[in-house]
Amino acid sequence: MTAAGAAVSLGAAILSAIFAAMVLKNFVERRKPYNLMWGVGLVMFAFVAMTQVLAELVGWSEGLFKAWYLLGTSLVAFLGAGSVYIAHRRLGHAFAAYVLIVFLAFLAAVALTAVNPATLEAFSAGAPPSGEAWAVSTPRGFSPLLTIPGTFALIGIALYGLIRYRLTYNAYIAGGAIVLAVGTGLARFGIPSLIYAAEFAGIALMFVGFWKAIEWAKEHRKATPGGGPPPAVGAGEPQTTEGVDATPK
Repeated sequence: MTAAGAAVSLGAAILSAIFAAMVLKNFVERRKPYNLMWGVGLVMFAFVAMTQVLAELVGWSEGLFKAWYLLGTSLVAFLGAGSVYIAHRRLGHAFAAYVLIVFLAFLAAVALTAVNPATLEAFSAGAPPSGEAWAVSTPRGFSPLLTIPGTFALIGIALYGLIRYRLTYNAYIAGGAIVLAVGTGLARFGIPSLIYAAEFAGIALMFVGFWKAIEWAKEHRKATPGGGPPPAVGAGEPQTTEGVDATPK
């Protein structure tokens, strides 16, 4: 247990909670499904970070570990679903349905699988948490079904908007997602100490991208009241940015 780990996780929890509140406010106002999926993913992120704060202060329990693993594994799939909705509404429906089905099966597996008490004791003694705590590997089998497509969707759609339409704020979205993917990926290869730092850096980058997207949208509405593409895109591009803007509005 470390005060530094708790402090970094608390910072990530506060930032992601603010981020989630802003995105869900947009959903309430506009009823766009991408805001809902991003909002759910960000709420999951905030809960993951808070479980880390509690675990660092009082030690890991089976309940804390299960919540941490379930939500931490699933959140990127919900963020990815939000980005797919922006790219294509019908594909978004299909991707969201896939994510929900796998998530429910994953939830059942997590609820029914025991955790190794000795591993939890090691986490509480200072070892960074990882997916190795399960008594059997069943829950870990669900991880790539959520993390791989979610990460590819989140990063890929952001990069597409950045490269093709010069939506520079997508660089922060993609960068934050890459930081998260690298940090959690290294944990699977026995380097789990970067998880907390990667979470904070990743959510901070994505939040900056979101904020810059808000500023871009304000300027875009002033420059093109009819809703056309930004002037930087140039002639010949489609007359809407729907489907290329990989951030929640």
